[in-house]
Amino acid sequence: MDVHIEHLPPLRVAALSAREPDAETAALDGILNWARAHGYLSEPYRLFGYDNCLPGPQHRYTAWLTVGLEAIPDHRVQIIDFSGGRYAVLRVTGVEQIKAGWDRLASWVRHNRFRLARQPGLEEHLHLPDAPTAQFTLDLYLALVG
Repeated sequence: MDVHIEHLPPLRVAALSAREPDAETAALDGILNWARAHGYLSEPYRLFGYDNCLPGPQHRYTAWLTVGLEAIPDHRVQIIDFSGGRYAVLRVTGVEQIKAGWDRLASWVRHNRFRLARQPGLEEHLHLPDAPTAQFTLDLYLALVG
């Protein structure tokens, strides 16, 4: 298993949450549409998301897009200064590998006696939004203490 430890630097992100049947798609499409409308996709960016892991109507997904100091929030998008931190990271490819990837990453963290921090696990989207599901690639990030 190719897990590595990475320090995420502090990031300024635009955040949009969605709570609907396909919350992941709604949040990701929403943040990308907002960024496109404001011209924020012309510069290099990173795209993250995280899930609250609740079922049904309580399910929520939040998408983060890195932005510069010029970014301005609106009624749907917040601007957040994320402090960064130390993470165990595992890359997965294919939508069907996401759950198994999270399970393997959590097992690796326990086996190597790391302690989990309180931040949510992050998914960094490394594919184009319209990529076929077999090419869907994520880096999964579990926050570690220290």
